[in-house]
Amino acid sequence: MPCASRTRQRRLLGLTAWAVVLLPATALHAQVAGAPVDASTDQPDRTTAATAPAEPGPRYILAMAMLHAPVFPGAASSANKVRPAFSFQLGRWTVSTSRAVDLGGLQVHQTGPGASTVLRETEQWQTGLSFRVHSGRNSADDPALAGLPDIPASLEARLSASLRLAAGWSASTAWTQDLGHPRHGARISTTLGWSGTVAEGWRARAGLGLEAANGNFMRTHFGVPSAAALPGSRPAYTPGAGWVSASLGGSLQYRVSPHWIVTTSATYGRLAGPAASSPLTQRAGAFSTLVGLAYVNKGN
Repeated sequence: MPCASRTRQRRLLGLTAWAVVLLPATALHAQVAGAPVDASTDQPDRTTAATAPAEPGPRYILAMAMLHAPVFPGAASSANKVRPAFSFQLGRWTVSTSRAVDLGGLQVHQTGPGASTVLRETEQWQTGLSFRVHSGRNSADDPALAGLPDIPASLEARLSASLRLAAGWSASTAWTQDLGHPRHGARISTTLGWSGTVAEGWRARAGLGLEAANGNFMRTHFGVPSAAALPGSRPAYTPGAGWVSASLGGSLQYRVSPHWIVTTSATYGRLAGPAASSPLTQRAGAFSTLVGLAYVNKGN
């Protein structure tokens, strides 16, 4: 019976994930005329806009990125990975992977990866909702995780709000809840960022982020149940709500041609609070780096 229950859960999660991916396409097919505010950092063609105020076509990004990052938050070792990335946007709807918008430089939405939509947008404020499937964690990923329960892939919902400040600055906050496994908890994050053109064809970004989580999230990702404790090396650990991490990062982009962009970035992240105190945390601070190449179609 437990196996059957897990099978039903996987099927339900799979159907839900497909529904989330297909939802934007269904909504876009039924969308009537009336283009939303375009928050892209690219300057519009004023001549074209004056003579043909037509609704912009779909925008998409196709990219490839090489990542260097810790195997899991707090791991002593890091790994190199090569990952494809994509983003497709039409109107207020976007379907994307987590790295695509950063690599493509469009900055049209700040609603998060997955299937997302802008709920409301003004000159200063933007609120959004997104759904994505996170990959979970496998105990076979690293020897330090051996014997711990796996964290299965699941569907997450993310509600966000961002405020545009002066001189290229912005502030945002987001609340993320695990929908597939609600007992795995929720977290809240806040970010202060800056972006701007530093030379012809060159664009830079910088950001500072903080993240906190409730007790369920902390116990799922950083706790050690009694059954998985190892005397002398990995004691049982039941954390409560608190800070998860702080991060500081920046990126530099160069537009090689109207459609091609090269991006390089580096981020230093440090676990904090109950996450840093976990027996699973072997190294609280670590760098992550990225190099990517993206093809961008702006839909003009």
